Amino acid sequence: MSLAVANDTLIKHVQDFATRHVLESAGSHQTLFRGNTVLTKIMELSMTWYGKTFLDASIGSVLRRLCAEKVAIEVDPMRSRKGGKDLERNVDVLIYWSQEFWNQIYSVRNECPNELRRLFQTIRTLVEQRTKAEKGSTEHRDLPKQTVSAFCFLRFIVPAILHPHLFGLYPGLPPEPVQRSLTLIAKVIQSLANLNASSQKESFMAGVKDFLANSLPAMQDYIAAVSSPLDDPYPSNPVAAMARHNRLNIVNSLRERSSNLTVLDREAIPMLPHLLDIPRHLAIITSAVIRSSRDPQLQAQLASIKGTPLDAFVNKCFEVEEQALIRVTQLAAKLSLDKRRPSLPVVSQMPQGPSALASAPVSSKPATSRSTPKRKTLRPSTAPSSGSNSPARRFFDDTMPNTPRVFSTRNRNDEPKSPSTSDLKSFRRPLHMKAPSTDSVPTYKPAQGLTSPTKERPNDSFNDPPDDTTKRKKGLLRGILRL
Repeated sequence: MSLAVANDTLIKHVQDFATRHVLESAGSHQTLFRGNTVLTKIMELSMTWYGKTFLDASIGSVLRRLCAEKVAIEVDPMRSRKGGKDLERNVDVLIYWSQEFWNQIYSVRNECPNELRRLFQTIRTLVEQRTKAEKGSTEHRDLPKQTVSAFCFLRFIVPAILHPHLFGLYPGLPPEPVQRSLTLIAKVIQSLANLNASSQKESFMAGVKDFLANSLPAMQDYIAAVSSPLDDPYPSNPVAAMARHNRLNIVNSLRERSSNLTVLDREAIPMLPHLLDIPRHLAIITSAVIRSSRDPQLQAQLASIKGTPLDAFVNKCFEVEEQALIRVTQLAAKLSLDKRRPSLPVVSQMPQGPSALASAPVSSKPATSRSTPKRKTLRPSTAPSSGSNSPARRFFDDTMPNTPRVFSTRNRNDEPKSPSTSDLKSFRRPLHMKAPSTDSVPTYKPAQGLTSPTKERPNDSFNDPPDDTTKRKKGLLRGILRL
């Protein structure tokens, strides 16, 4: 149903199915649409799809007013404990509210959606074709109109009066006395829709006979209006025309922007005007077919459909599942790449000599040979040297003169030698900054050939010697304050 509505093919499919059902049915004319057949269920769903707004306009306001006033009507003497005058008064109240409902229903007849008009016209035309051989008979004269009213009232408007909470007309079940009032009103409206004012099953409903007789011409006009399609669906309703114009603007805007969206984002856009998620419905159908195809108890039935269109459909569902797994894998890989953090800025080119090294600018681009992930730190970077407009420098080893102090456990009496060009390349990568509350700040071992090698740092301290193990944790803030 959702796929047919989205593709705007539902009405055509229902019309074709109704043609086969009516013309090929061998049942009686009187019981043509009485049972719960596939056609009647499809018609009910179609009326729900296209007639929600029309239904609320027909009975919504009056129904909510009756519930708000908590109107309690009882005309059955077996249920009521009151006398004859009270029952007569209740009949008048029932006629009043039935008239209120009918006036509202009749006033919005021209707002019936064109999709429902086409369906009702199809039903009426098919019944007329089936009964044209008995055209002179008065027995089936009103049957085409009665079939239209059977769908419009018996399967749509009257159930909404009986159970308004199921149609979104009222929040929750009304009180029990109000439910009884709605039941009596629904009986009156249904009797009017049957186009037979003289037939009443219950004797206590005889008081509404005059109301039914007076409203029959209006009911016939109503049936004719809702079963006559319009050439222009929005000729006399400027509100509906404006709503249609707004929907077209939204659809055009989505089409313009969807070309720049990813496939996943593009498929997530619901289709107007019913906000249908077509990929979701297709996935539901596909998963149901695959589940059933893998059921061991259904293998015998699956073997019997080999080579049929149904077998080809099952194979297509498995192909869809294959493609879905590939797309999910690609999406997971893309999300994993997006979560990677960018690298830290490093020195783009190390100058020759230790003196030039101290004033070397810091590059804002990541290293081309090897990039280091950027991590947030709770500590500020060191301030630039006086008179320099370069950005704050990162921590480097003490073997480089005139650089900020780093945490090291080397012997302070050792004098560093000027490193060679090959040795300086080992310092192009800055120290990896981490939060001092959770991780230690690692250092890097200098290349071979330096006279003052830096000892490997312990993993749990910042500035304490390795032999003083009792002060490793206490020296956490001490190393920071030495800066």
